[in-house]
Amino acid sequence: MPEAPRLDMNKLSPEVYRHLLQLEGLISQKFDPILYHLIKMRASQINGCAYCLHMHTDEALRLGEKPERLTALDGWHESPLYTDKERAALAWVDEVTLIADKHASKEAYDGLKAHSPMSRSAG
Repeated sequence: MPEAPRLDMNKLSPEVYRHLLQLEGLISQKFDPILYHLIKMRASQINGCAYCLHMHTDEALRLGEKPERLTALDGWHESPLYTDKERAALAWVDEVTLIADKHASKEAYDGLKAHSPMSRSAG
């Protein structure tokens, strides 16, 4: 069983945590559930958060994600297991998770934008 997270936001500020969960719930409704957990897992890999990796792995498996896609996630750049849409989302996660180290590139943003529902309806 993984250790508890280092920072328990619910104990620190229950009201802020409740609002954060509401916001995350609204955001997650706009994504395919499998893609949502791939995004969360990739950010957790980059951040090195074992607790989150365990949690999102369990959730993705419960939703029917294939174990081989989860184990290959750290090498998504080279793996044939991901769609163009997933690749665009994962590239964006890679760009913005550590955005303080460098700015997100126009190429990654354009790649993501190509899969946006808003860009398809406008075009």
